[in-house]
Amino acid sequence: MLAALYLTLHRKLKHKTFDRTFRKLPPLDKLDKLSAMWSFLGTLLMLLSGVIGIWWVKRENLQGMAPREIGIFGVLAIFLFAAGARRALGWRGRQHALLVLAGFTALVLANLAGLHGFHF
Repeated sequence: MLAALYLTLHRKLKHKTFDRTFRKLPPLDKLDKLSAMWSFLGTLLMLLSGVIGIWWVKRENLQGMAPREIGIFGVLAIFLFAAGARRALGWRGRQHALLVLAGFTALVLANLAGLHGFHF
């Protein structure tokens, strides 16, 4: 959500549309930092849940994960790339926001497609 707000505010600044929405949103640098912080926290939690999932599969002595269950790690790869690109390549602002939104879109699509393999 913060990445989408960043892109909205960025677009309004580019087009010089200083309306009510523009005045209500926090500054770009604050949205960028908050987006990075929350996406990093989400990435850590996804990594932790992936490790727990792998441990659980090994503990039950199953054959391992099915390819569709491994597909969810593609989403994790996008978020890890976003964090690494921010740190190593200096991707900030719009580039980072687009990567975070791509990861979120991949997460939603993975859940809708049932790639994770968990059934309720």
